[in-house]
Amino acid sequence: MRYSKYVIIAGAFLTLLSAGCSDRGTNVPTLSGRSSWTVWPDFNHVFVPAPVNATDTLNPSQLLMQIRNPACLLEMAAYIPHPDYVPIPEEYRNKPLPLLVLLAPQDADKWFYFDHGLAEIAYDLISKGTIRPMIIVTVGNEKVFGGTFYGNSDPAGHMDDIMGDLLVNKLVDSLRFVASWADVSSDPQEHGIGGVGMGAYGAYRAALKHPGIYKSISAADGPLDFDGSTSNGGLIQLIPQVFAEQGLRTDTTWDYVANHFDTMRTLRLSRMFVGGSLAFSPHDTQMTVSVTIAANQRRLYILSRQQWADSATLVSGLLMGQDIGGPIGSADVHWGFHMPFNADGSVNAATWSRWMSNNLDSLMVQAGPSALQGVSMWFATSPQAEYGYHDMTESWISTLRTAGHSPTVLEYSGTPGHPATGSAYTYNLIREMLVFHSSAFGN
Repeated sequence: MRYSKYVIIAGAFLTLLSAGCSDRGTNVPTLSGRSSWTVWPDFNHVFVPAPVNATDTLNPSQLLMQIRNPACLLEMAAYIPHPDYVPIPEEYRNKPLPLLVLLAPQDADKWFYFDHGLAEIAYDLISKGTIRPMIIVTVGNEKVFGGTFYGNSDPAGHMDDIMGDLLVNKLVDSLRFVASWADVSSDPQEHGIGGVGMGAYGAYRAALKHPGIYKSISAADGPLDFDGSTSNGGLIQLIPQVFAEQGLRTDTTWDYVANHFDTMRTLRLSRMFVGGSLAFSPHDTQMTVSVTIAANQRRLYILSRQQWADSATLVSGLLMGQDIGGPIGSADVHWGFHMPFNADGSVNAATWSRWMSNNLDSLMVQAGPSALQGVSMWFATSPQAEYGYHDMTESWISTLRTAGHSPTVLEYSGTPGHPATGSAYTYNLIREMLVFHSSAFGN
C-alpha cells in the first residue's frame, strides 16, 4: 500500500536508525567494495570535449569554464550488481537494469552515498529480493565552494545541458559496455534521480529542466524553496548567520571584496551563498573564449564578456587559480559574483530576483504544467534538519500538492542524544530511497 504521508518517530524505523549508526560513527560503511565488480570508482566523464586549439570554439564543453576543473570532468562512481558478486534472484537475471542517479549534497563528492553504506545496502536489499537489481550512479558536487546548486552558468558549469538526456544516454551507452551481462534499460519509466540536501534541489531542477527523462524523484531535506513557506523565510533567514560566520556587522560599512568575505571550508553557509551566487547571479553572464595549447598546457583566452552592470553587491577580485589569460588583461583574471544581500544584511532585490527565478516553483512554471506528470515522488524530512531545510522542503511539498501531485512523505526525528541533523541518518534514508525507486520502476 502506498501512503501520501506517513510519520515515523519511534519504533522499528528508529531501531534501524540506531542499529545502522551505532557501529559507523559518521555512517562510514563496514564494506567498501571499491575494488570489486560491484563498485566502479571511475565513471568520470567529459560530455563535450574541451577545445584543443584556438579555432575549436564552436562546441565548448559544458564544464569548460567551471572553476578549478581544467579537465572539464563530471566526477561519478557507479554501483553495478554483477551476478557473480551479488546473489540476484532468478526472476531478475538477464532483465534490463533500471538506472538511478544520486546527486551529492553540499561539500560532498561522488563517494558520499558509498561512504554512508550504499554498496552494502544495495547488496542486502537485492539479495533478499526487496528491490530490483539496479545500477546506481553517484554524482559529486562542485569542489571549490562545496556546491553550486547544480545550477547553470560559466563558473558553476552548464549543468542544465548535462543533467537530462545527455547524462542518461551517455550513462546507458557506457554501462551497456561495462555491464555486458545485462542490458541497461532505455525506458524512462526505469530512470530515477534523487539527492540529499543540495542534491535534492539538483534532482528536481534536472527533472523540471528535462521533462520525461526521469520518472521517479527522491529528495531528503534541502533548499527546495528559497524563500520558504512565508516568502520571507528559507535562505533569507540564514543571512544573519552568514554575517555571524564572517564576523561582519550590519551596522557598519564594509566592502564586497574578496579579502572581506572568507570562503574557508568551515564557513559552510558562506560557501553555500557564494556557490549559489556563482550559479544564479554571476557578474559575467556569458563569455566567449579561445584556447591554445603550449608546453602541454591548455590556456583559455577570454575574448569577450557579457556582464551584469549592477555592481551593488559584487564580490570581485576573486582569483580562482584557473589558467585564464589573454587579450582582456590580468586585471580581469577573476570571477565576480553578486550576493543576494546588502552590507546591512537586508535582501538585495535585484540579485534576489535572479535567485528566485531559479527557485523550484519558478522552474515548474517555466517547464509547464505537464513537466512532472506521471512522476513518482518521495520525500524525507525532519524538523531537526539543518538550515531550515525542513520548512523549505515542506513548502515545496505543499506547492506540488497544490499543483495536483501526491508525493509520498516520510517524516522522521532522531533519537535522544542523536538528533536528525546533517547526514546523521543518511544510511537509513538510502534504504528508503532505494525501496521507493524500485517500486516506481515496477516489476
